[in-house]
Amino acid sequence: MLPLGIDEFGWVKLGKAVKSGERIVGIGKTGFQEVVVYFLVRYLNINMLHNMRMTFVTYFILVKFGLSIGFRYIWVGNHKINSTLISMNNFFSNHIKNKVFPACFVEMPSSAEGKRAAFYLAAEEYLARTFPEDNYLFTWQVSPTVVMGRNQVAHLELDLDFCRAEGIDIIRRKSGGGSIYADKGNIMVSVITGKGAVEPLFESYAENVADCLCRLGANVKVSGRNDIVLEGGGKICGNAFYHLKDSNIVHGTMLYDTNYRLMSGALTPDKAKMKSKGVTSVKSRISLLKDELNIEVLELREVLRRQLTDRSIRLTEDDIQYIKAIEADYYTPSYLFGNSVREDAIIQGHVDGCGTISLHFELKGSCIDRIEVKGDYFALGDVQQIFQDAFVNKEFTAETLMDVLHDRHPETSIRGLSLEELSKLISEQCRE
Repeated sequence: MLPLGIDEFGWVKLGKAVKSGERIVGIGKTGFQEVVVYFLVRYLNINMLHNMRMTFVTYFILVKFGLSIGFRYIWVGNHKINSTLISMNNFFSNHIKNKVFPACFVEMPSSAEGKRAAFYLAAEEYLARTFPEDNYLFTWQVSPTVVMGRNQVAHLELDLDFCRAEGIDIIRRKSGGGSIYADKGNIMVSVITGKGAVEPLFESYAENVADCLCRLGANVKVSGRNDIVLEGGGKICGNAFYHLKDSNIVHGTMLYDTNYRLMSGALTPDKAKMKSKGVTSVKSRISLLKDELNIEVLELREVLRRQLTDRSIRLTEDDIQYIKAIEADYYTPSYLFGNSVREDAIIQGHVDGCGTISLHFELKGSCIDRIEVKGDYFALGDVQQIFQDAFVNKEFTAETLMDVLHDRHPETSIRGLSLEELSKLISEQCRE
């Protein structure tokens, strides 16, 4: 069953756990009518439907499509909302799943094999910005590399001296999430799609990769943040995403094997050098696919291609040159190491299903002059700008911050972060 729930802002959530104060009701039929109502409810503000109180127009729309469904009142926070809640038996999820996969495999010239991670991240951008809209997939492998999330601070996440001494490359990606270590024992997977909602794509990608590994004999499942884990074991595939104007990019790191010494050394920062507060990734317990499968890493890479794609395109040497031009931006010091933290006040914590959130405030007197949002979260919008617009020039008091949250709802720009959770974080730490 794939339920529809209502969040505290009166919007439908598809297939998500419902927070306290909410409950799911629904019917057990699936078909064209239910899909129509899904879109009616998904793209209309539920409070608006409530205010209409099922007027003749609303009733006519629903009856016109022959919908024999029930309307119920549910309590969401302090709001009573008249809503349609439908159990769609995975109809919508399967539609997205089948729409994206099998994808088009991107073949690269031999000159593109063995490049640094930034090259392949640039290739994702190049495909997203210049190729005809389609669903593209390619896999890649790199020499020892650490890849930071978009909103992380290098010296708070990594032991930079260790990385340099061991020849470990350091790169920053444009998606959220935490820092990862990768080497030739990993398979990196990139998926590029056209415009559309990121959330169902992210879920579809994780589910399809998990299905593929299950067929090979690995007993895996998708976890809450769309990572893939072994049943009763650790994480074997971490995934991240970001959204461009007309496309989405999802990428994952699949752990077939790894060098534990390099991984633990690179991702363990030198505590003596941490002079300011900041964000450090929640280190997940990991497992290795080599212990579960009877194939080698290059065979697994080929199986992924066969299982997840059914056609291909081939990049030219001209394409490679354009990708290299984009790649150069990833190495600029301001991008790689300029993500610094300055603050007069800091509020931070870990939110289950969301990640680590760290709000760094610069104050001018008692007013907020600037705010930076750090952490290993996944962004659903321009997080920095949304929080800036909401908080700048407001008084730095618990009461004022809570008023801003309820008025502007900046938490909607971060995946998995609710008003309740952000309010609790701010109210507890602002009064300490």
